[in-house]
Amino acid sequence: MILFLGIFITGIRNGIKNLEKNPFILAPIMAVIAYMVQAVVNIAIPITTPIFFTFMYMCVAEHFKNKTIDINV
Repeated sequence: MILFLGIFITGIRNGIKNLEKNPFILAPIMAVIAYMVQAVVNIAIPITTPIFFTFMYMCVAEHFKNKTIDINV
């Protein structure tokens, strides 16, 4: 449960950090928060889980989009 909540919180936190650079990231942040709120009182529906994770990964991807990887071989 702690790891599952950690994934959610990390996605939201990374999205909020990059809100100034890309204001359109607010939509996936709100979708993740809405899913978390409804999951408290609703049963799990497996068809919505991939859509939820897609929105969450959009928040995380915004964090890594501007980072560069230095590969020295």
